[in-house]
Amino acid sequence: MSSKNFYLNIVSRTILLAATALAMGWLFFGNGLYILTSVFALIFFIQIVELINYLNRTNRKIAFFFDAVRNDDSTLHFPVNTGNKSLDELNESLNKLNELIKTIKFGLQEQEQYFKTILEQVSIGVITINQSGNIFLSNSAARHLLNREQLTHVNQLMQVDKKLFSAIKYLRPGDHKLISFNSSSRHGSTFDEIDSF
Repeated sequence: MSSKNFYLNIVSRTILLAATALAMGWLFFGNGLYILTSVFALIFFIQIVELINYLNRTNRKIAFFFDAVRNDDSTLHFPVNTGNKSLDELNESLNKLNELIKTIKFGLQEQEQYFKTILEQVSIGVITINQSGNIFLSNSAARHLLNREQLTHVNQLMQVDKKLFSAIKYLRPGDHKLISFNSSSRHGSTFDEIDSF
C-alpha cells in the first residue's frame, strides 16, 4: 500500500509539472503574456524543488534507517502521523521492520547465551577464532589448560607455546592436529588434539 501511494504521489506531481509547463508555453508563445508566464515559471520551479525534496526525504529516511540498523541502534522510531499518507505508511513499515529486527536480534542473543552456557559446562577446551585472529569465545576448560584468565586474540597463545600458536594460527576448517606443548598450568608436556570445524 505504501508503494502504491508513493507511486500515485509521484504521478500526480509529474502531471502537475506537465500541466504547468504546457500552461507556461501557451501563455508565452500563444498569448504573449510575459508577466503571467513568469508567475507560472516560478510555480514550475517550486514544483520541481518540491518533487526533488519529496524524493530526497524518502531516500534519506530509508538511508537513515539502514544506518541505524548497521550501527545496531534499535531505538529508532518514525512518526506515523505526518499528514502525508504515503510517508505515514512508509514510516509504519519501517517501524514494523525495526521491531522484527529487534525480535530476531533478541532471539539470537538468547541462543548465543545458551550455547555459551553449554560450552562452559564441557570439559574439553573450546576456542572460537575469526580470520583476524580475534577470539570470540573461550570456555573455562580452554583458559585453564592455557593458564589464562582472558583470551582475546590468537597472539596471546605465543606466550603459552610457539608451536601451539603456529598450529592454531594456520589451522584450516576440517584440519585435525595432534600437538604437544608446555603449559604453565600443568607440569611437563601435554598432548592435545586440535580440531577445526
